[in-house]
Amino acid sequence: MTDSSSDTIKTLQQRLAELRKGLGDLSSPPVSKNEMTAPATATAPPVAGSVADLVNWLAHEVRRRVGIAVNEQVRGKLTTIAERAGRDEMAAWAQKLFTAESASSDWLSLVEMLTVHETYFLRDPGQLDFVRRMALADAIGRAKADGRNTLTLWSAACSTGEEPYSLAFLALEALADAGEVTLGANGATGWRVPWKIDIVGSDLSRPAVETAKQGVYRDFGLGAFRSLPPNYWRFFERKEETDGMLTGTAWKVRPDVARHVRFTQYNLMAAAPPPINRCDVVFCRNVLIYFDPPGKRHVFRLLHGALAAKGFAVFGPTDIPDDPTLFETLWGPATVIYRKR
Repeated sequence: MTDSSSDTIKTLQQRLAELRKGLGDLSSPPVSKNEMTAPATATAPPVAGSVADLVNWLAHEVRRRVGIAVNEQVRGKLTTIAERAGRDEMAAWAQKLFTAESASSDWLSLVEMLTVHETYFLRDPGQLDFVRRMALADAIGRAKADGRNTLTLWSAACSTGEEPYSLAFLALEALADAGEVTLGANGATGWRVPWKIDIVGSDLSRPAVETAKQGVYRDFGLGAFRSLPPNYWRFFERKEETDGMLTGTAWKVRPDVARHVRFTQYNLMAAAPPPINRCDVVFCRNVLIYFDPPGKRHVFRLLHGALAAKGFAVFGPTDIPDDPTLFETLWGPATVIYRKR
């Protein structure tokens, strides 16, 4: 490929960044019936096809590789951008994507554009409170009875890390509820007996995972701390400003909390095994809205397999497991979670 072609492909990728603006809810409008199943094998982009043919190929490849269903709203945006770039440049970019691995920067940057990494600490507090008082309390009781003193949690599609760190806060609070640790103004003190808290946060986006590993967040506008209850500030420490171009105070998750959390890049549609197994609780919230029905079925079974016996699964409010034999439904105050059957 010539330098000129590389430059035009970069330009196309920059134009695709426009997709991040105004995407809204990618679950609406629904996927049409003839798009319910992604192709099982790879197909090359059409050599002499139109822009519409190339956009259709791209939408099918996105579903096949990462499970995301490209709806008509996003398809229209892709078509507009492709028409501006020109059919030839779109074809060159499609060919480059076809020969690239799904974990390549080209594919990951495209997925970044098609999804919105909108998250914050302690999101959906009613559901999290039910998880703390029901799921985590049950897991702690079973761990003590087994003499293993270990909690294992997985936050799938964790974005920039606010959810897995929130799970660390909840795990510490649940252990305090059980009398296993004392929580003071500066976090955890006075463990009764040693406990291992193993929390894995995974996401398809490498940039999101790198941000999560840093554990540093700024306090501005509708950011990571938009609904943080006052007593949770004890799990953070103030970080000195290093970039004068950004406003707002930076806060870092305390090291004694962050040590319980690790992060990895992982594609929920990959053939690779999950990054953690025998989980007491798995979270997969606000991501399945992007998946088509076959992709959702795959993820539900992946998460089911990653759970320990009687482990709990936590999904978004519109994510209902397709097979009732997988999970038992547990209702809390205006919320729901699931237990592995």
